[in-house]
Amino acid sequence: MPARRWHRCPGCGQRGAAAGALRRACRLNTLARQLLTTGRGVRPELLPLLAWWRTADRPQSIRSWLLRRPAGRTLLQALANGSVPITHAGLDDVADTKVVRYVCGVLVASGVLPDRDEHLHRLEQWVCHTVAAVSDPDDRLVVHRYVHWHLLHRLRARTTPQRPVTVERARRLHSHATTAVAVLRAVRAEGSSLATLSEADVSRWLTGRQVAGPVWLGAFLRWAYRQRLCTVTLRAQQWTGPQSRIDHAYRWDLTRRLLHDNTLPLPDRVAGLLVVLYAQTASSTTARSSGSEPAAGVAN
Repeated sequence: MPARRWHRCPGCGQRGAAAGALRRACRLNTLARQLLTTGRGVRPELLPLLAWWRTADRPQSIRSWLLRRPAGRTLLQALANGSVPITHAGLDDVADTKVVRYVCGVLVASGVLPDRDEHLHRLEQWVCHTVAAVSDPDDRLVVHRYVHWHLLHRLRARTTPQRPVTVERARRLHSHATTAVAVLRAVRAEGSSLATLSEADVSRWLTGRQVAGPVWLGAFLRWAYRQRLCTVTLRAQQWTGPQSRIDHAYRWDLTRRLLHDNTLPLPDRVAGLLVVLYAQTASSTTARSSGSEPAAGVAN
């Protein structure tokens, strides 16, 4: 079979294209310019996006995504013609979809938009909708105090640019907030109130798990008790550490399996080795990643 001959790309002049064809990066650049060009050319704010795409690792994947996502092309054209402002607030006004999140991530990665904690932002939006959905005004105020002034305040205090909100921390706040709503809904359904909540009510909920699990329920009741909103509480279960040391031989058997068992997912094997050999906690291990920038390829 004769060796394939590469020719100079008519778009950029570099070798690496079939005869008369554009290189993949140039095909992406051509499509991107078509989407971002208006009667006045490309807006200066979007030029970094074009430059970033020219150096993308997988230009064909990005081009395929653009061709297969009409919503993505429409959003980019709206950013180009000014109907959607090139700001986080402008994108927030568009319906929250995977396409919008992907485009936002690309704009951040290319330097068009500043970085921000997306998990925290989406969490704040969800909290506003959740609080507003509580029908009773008194209950709405309680949920607002618990979620905004207590949960979110504490979460923001622990968040830094180097330590953004993780998926797990966002899920925990979701669980705490939905538990508060469920408790207040339950006492209203029983013709009672938070102030008249009894230990028998709490015991019944815990036995049947009708409202929430003991962790989430206990956290809300302890807060409500401190705020003098109720007279019952649940004692926090303190973790005292592992009950016994792991057997030395078992530890090495587990290490060998993580090193050589190809039936296990590779990320799980790496995370397991960090825990077993270097005493890393599960939470710190799951927070690690190969890079913080959004992927330049295909969004799901």
